Amino acid sequence: MKIFKIVLISLGLIILVATIVIYKYKCCMASPPTCGGTSDYSDKKAAKEIKSNDITSFHLEIIDEYRPYDDKLPNGQWYIQLDKIDNQKAKLHFRFKNEYPKNIETVLEVDSSVFSQLQKLIREHQWVKFNGWYKHNTALSCDFHVKVLYSSGESLSFGGKGGVAVRPPGFDADPVLIFFKNLLEKEKPGMFADESGSEEIPEAEEIVDGKTEDYSSRNASKVINSEDIVSFSLDIDSSSWEGEDGISGGRYLIKLEKTGDQAKLNFKLEDRFGEGTKKELSVPLNTLNDLQKLIKKENWAKWNGWHKRDSALDCNFKVKVKYASGEEINFSGEGGSGVIPEGFNPCNVLRLFSKL
Repeated sequence: MKIFKIVLISLGLIILVATIVIYKYKCCMASPPTCGGTSDYSDKKAAKEIKSNDITSFHLEIIDEYRPYDDKLPNGQWYIQLDKIDNQKAKLHFRFKNEYPKNIETVLEVDSSVFSQLQKLIREHQWVKFNGWYKHNTALSCDFHVKVLYSSGESLSFGGKGGVAVRPPGFDADPVLIFFKNLLEKEKPGMFADESGSEEIPEAEEIVDGKTEDYSSRNASKVINSEDIVSFSLDIDSSSWEGEDGISGGRYLIKLEKTGDQAKLNFKLEDRFGEGTKKELSVPLNTLNDLQKLIKKENWAKWNGWHKRDSALDCNFKVKVKYASGEEINFSGEGGSGVIPEGFNPCNVLRLFSKL
């Protein structure tokens, strides 16, 4: 009898210890990173040497909306999947999403020689040293994932989600993004041209200090007949309007999309340190009606096609409104006060969304 009790007690202790260990493991793996802290899920045993040069599959997905305004590449979400078909051909699936210049998605066959060119870039920029890296925090400036498979069975995989701290020191995706951008421009000329009809914005180093360059579309319609908004986006640095009633300083990123009998709102307000407010919620359809009343009252259509840029850093804004009729309002500016259309004031619209 005593032995039976001892066995039962021992089993109970074993089960209790096992339960505690499993619970702690699940909490560690499943719980989100502490606000302001960075969680490290890196694989310390991942190989830091890849012997093969024969890539069979390449994947890069990166969202980096806060690139410097003088960058050679547009801000946005890049998705690249390249798979080997045979020794001559490879299949490329490319997707780019942004409010400006436009959203792009294409699937095409390319010569398999792109793999050797790609591998040269990977070796040149030593991506292998990042193999196994994965960090996560609650900031919003960067989200990326890289996976490269080789015929030898070797692989390269790393990623991060959050702010600056999740990016491996020395990691730069630009050479690879530029490589694919140039490849696509060669296959499909004009792919990255501005959909509103304006000329392509030059690199910032071409803009003369103190001079405002005008890339506006002269053919953009100044009259919008529809009042049925299906999507709205506003990306704006509010420093030029800070201090007005209800307007906080920082960067507003607002997206509103009609979804059936409701609308989906994504709202972010960030200060210079990347801290701030984020909301994702469903709102009534009359929010779109209220928005349209403001847009019509303040006659935003008259700025359709406006795109100006200078070398100052005071103000950056992008506006895009899509209607059920297919009509659009699309205007933007990057630089100082000279890039703001006369009479444009986003405060009433910002207040509308800040109250939701």
